[in-house]
Amino acid sequence: MFLLYWSNQSMMKLKFDAKIALTHRYQLAENLRVVQIMTPITNLYVTFAFFLYMYRDKRTRRKIICILHKNSKVATEKQSVTIPN
Repeated sequence: MFLLYWSNQSMMKLKFDAKIALTHRYQLAENLRVVQIMTPITNLYVTFAFFLYMYRDKRTRRKIICILHKNSKVATEKQSVTIPN
């Protein structure tokens, strides 16, 4: 009787472990899907942020420090490097 109970418990444990393994596998697949979706969005954001960081005022040829802020300042001559034509 005890042996039957023990084997039944071990079978239930194996089923439980298999269920956990499937759950972990599903979670890993979901995480990979999220990474695959987020990677191009993140790349686009970083590219746009770099463009804004490197943007220079067309008239004065000086780099704009904070382009998204209402009171964006233009960098001083020491802070920016002029690009020759």
